Amino acid sequence: DMVRSTFLKYNFQVRIGAMDGVIIAFHNTRSVLGYQYVPLSVIDYFLYGGSEVADMMFSVGVQSLDKILTDVVTEFHDYESLIVTFNAGDHLHDIDIYVESVPADRSQRLRDIAEWHKLKDDEETYEKLQLMAATPHWTEVDGMSEEVLTDELTKNGLDVDGVEKDRKARLEGKIMQTLDGLVPPKAYYEDLEEEGYLKRYAFRMASYHNGRLVHDPLKLTCKKDNICSYIQVDPHKLAAAGAYHSHMAKKAEQDEHKLKVNRFTLGEGADSQHPPKVEYAEARRKKFGHKETGKGGTKKKREVAAAKENEQLGFMRNLANRYHRHHHHHHH
Repeated sequence: DMVRSTFLKYNFQVRIGAMDGVIIAFHNTRSVLGYQYVPLSVIDYFLYGGSEVADMMFSVGVQSLDKILTDVVTEFHDYESLIVTFNAGDHLHDIDIYVESVPADRSQRLRDIAEWHKLKDDEETYEKLQLMAATPHWTEVDGMSEEVLTDELTKNGLDVDGVEKDRKARLEGKIMQTLDGLVPPKAYYEDLEEEGYLKRYAFRMASYHNGRLVHDPLKLTCKKDNICSYIQVDPHKLAAAGAYHSHMAKKAEQDEHKLKVNRFTLGEGADSQHPPKVEYAEARRKKFGHKETGKGGTKKKREVAAAKENEQLGFMRNLANRYHRHHHHHHH
């Protein structure tokens, strides 16, 4: 699981920080089961089969991002905040890039579209759009004056104290929570595209060896110096609004599904950071169907928990030994 998720992130992180590797803690929510040091070369081996291809991938990745952002920022130099969305789709060598700038009159635009929906008796969409219009966009928080920031925090029932960075983070979090799962209608994005606030780019990347296109550079046995990567960023031939809207709607749906999956929620009105002891115990009782006594439960329960932990620790030790033996054998 780690190879498929966090290893990719660590691979970049370790290279950017010029580090030697990472220390990983294996744990559950109750205790740490063990540690393991994983050098960069091992991460490279698992991800790419070796450090040479890993170096190449890192270099091409950084250059690609640099080119994309340079090209995009040049075209949008008048705007403060840009939202850049990458969508890989099903194509191996192409990525769709959408760049959205939030217009200063965003609220008014949303209200206008809301009125249109009201005329069509679409009360649900009307109310959603009114809520979105009344809530500032998270990209606007950074440029807020102290006064406006205090007003917004008060309006949302949030704590106004603290340093500027914390105050802004608090408001941003609240905005994201309020607008969670809400996507403006296609008409809004069509307006943006028409006026240059929304653009779509096509990013293409391909590898060449001795002047010939290579579809799978990982299968090449030559030195990486003989492989050239070709990067191209162009304005997309197709319109942005429709595709961007359906991508955002799909993403909102997926995010909502993720939140729904077996989420353990506290009682209504409970502060999730510091749940009240009684409510917490009550919620756990409902969830697990047993009474908890004292800090560690009854003596019997403590023994069961200890046995289970020993079993987990034993499993982790066996796993570590197997891995060590395999690698020891592999290197000799």
